[in-house]
Amino acid sequence: MDIPRRALSHQFVRSLRPAPSGKQLWIADDIVPGLLVRVDDRGHRTFHLSKALGGKGEEALGVFGTMTLGDARLTARLRIAGLEAIQSSRRPPRGRRPAPTFAQVCGDYIEQYASRKKAAHAARAITANVLLPRWGNRPLASITRAEVVDLIEEIKGRGTPHAARLTLWQVRSLYLWAIGAGRYGIEDSPCDLINSKRLIGMAAHPRDRVLSDPEIVALWRAGEWFSYPFGDIYRLLLLTGQRRGEVAAAHWSEFDLKNAEWTIPPERHKAGVTHSVMLPTEAVRILTRLPRWEGSDLVFSHNGGKSSPRGNFNQAKRSLSFLMHAALGGPVSSPWVTQDIRRTVRTKLAELGVNDVVAEIVLGHGPRGMIRVYNRYRYRREATEGLQRWSDHLLEMVRMKVEPIQPELPYQSPIAPSSTDKPAEALPYAWWSPRRGRRE
Repeated sequence: MDIPRRALSHQFVRSLRPAPSGKQLWIADDIVPGLLVRVDDRGHRTFHLSKALGGKGEEALGVFGTMTLGDARLTARLRIAGLEAIQSSRRPPRGRRPAPTFAQVCGDYIEQYASRKKAAHAARAITANVLLPRWGNRPLASITRAEVVDLIEEIKGRGTPHAARLTLWQVRSLYLWAIGAGRYGIEDSPCDLINSKRLIGMAAHPRDRVLSDPEIVALWRAGEWFSYPFGDIYRLLLLTGQRRGEVAAAHWSEFDLKNAEWTIPPERHKAGVTHSVMLPTEAVRILTRLPRWEGSDLVFSHNGGKSSPRGNFNQAKRSLSFLMHAALGGPVSSPWVTQDIRRTVRTKLAELGVNDVVAEIVLGHGPRGMIRVYNRYRYRREATEGLQRWSDHLLEMVRMKVEPIQPELPYQSPIAPSSTDKPAEALPYAWWSPRRGRRE
């Protein structure tokens, strides 16, 4: 069977139509040789590993929708590395078992342990992109402490200490799991006696930036001027305190606007649980005014409902900061990042007298320890009252602290819209293009 090949993308896989009745459509990926996507006559799309790599048949990796294309590629690389290690190893003398290779143990570790953890994606990425190319075909027991130190120092030398810290944690976790499994013939880890703080340095201190009241008002005003989709996204971030990815990739099917409730499914929540957000009145008002894209369930999109605007936030943040500068009449007190909005909302909830347990539930953290086991009350009424109290306080600050003004936006600024354009709020569903200095 001659299988067509192309560089797969998320949009391409999602747009594939069902195969003719009783048939299947196969397409090979040019990026990872051996990775296939199959479409049946009901439109179901699944990722597979080609049997040409040495297996007995096309191995199913996962279903598109629950597995992303990126995860499928990482999983395929892990499987391919394991097959190559098996094929290249020599047959041991009779009576002796072959020493397990690093790639073989990595495959077991990802499948049986790491894939069930919250950091599963990071584990797959570090293993496939860093560890397997370096040690994949070598016996697991042959990796020395000096080699681990050399790898960590090499990554740190690139100016990425956080990546070095994650890599060391990943190698340490892999060896601890393999030793505990008791079937790989190793009793010691090369990571023993390696001190992360001495080798890499202290981890960066947690951020403590909280937006001041004038900056909060300026951010709200900038969101009004910025318009759809990013202006509305940032205003909902201020109103709800949820994570940027959860808001930007929201689907209409998750919202019950009649009851003012937003249910984030486990596959889109960082903790892997269902999280209910009780929407304040202003958030419902913003959502009811948003456009609906035909044939798309996405709430926010910069390309007519084809995808959510996840890759455009750096450019949007620069323009938003410029509009905040215009609203404040000067620069912000210190640089800020989108995550600081979430910290700001949590701080304001505490200032307004919202109980700590309720405030943590609003942010999606939930109770911890034995409280989580025994206290099953969901605090829905309290969460509704807390977010509504914050929304009312925010709108009162907007009315009292800043008069509506039109920002002066000089064309020569590298991140500014053209001064000849009308404000974005006069033309809904437009967003500023810092690259060309005009709306598009």
